[in-house]
Amino acid sequence: MSSTILIIGATVGAYIAPHNLPSQFAEESNLHLALLHADVKYVVRITTNAEVLSPTNPVFYGRAHWAIENLLSQPEFKDLQWTSLQPNFFTISHLALVADWVKKYRETGGTANDVGNVGAHLLALDDPSPYNHGRYIVSGPEDITGKDLVKLPRKLQV
Repeated sequence: MSSTILIIGATVGAYIAPHNLPSQFAEESNLHLALLHADVKYVVRITTNAEVLSPTNPVFYGRAHWAIENLLSQPEFKDLQWTSLQPNFFTISHLALVADWVKKYRETGGTANDVGNVGAHLLALDDPSPYNHGRYIVSGPEDITGKDLVKLPRKLQV
């Protein structure tokens, strides 16, 4: 993607959901640089779980997401406002074996689609500056621990 294409499109905001491959940092940082040079004003990006977002995490994509946020926090990027959404662990994706619980969770809890909805609402704001450099964990209505997950199938049998 070149900044010329973005200027022609008169883009004022962008929603980025990057992949988690080893080339992520190089590709996403190039995209942010192109957005900056194209005078795009606001970016909403999906990052990874807060637990792996650090410079010392052995998971490479956690370090890559951390590096992108640090890149965007540099003075050279001050004209590009950004917000990172950190999806929580979405059980709908990982616990298919607990079918009854997944059904109940779908009725009441957050799903991966909620992350996109939050991003769309942020991009629709006339003034996103209150969310500039924001990092938000997107979760369901309640935080659930690993111990809570073990208890859920028993609760559903009652």
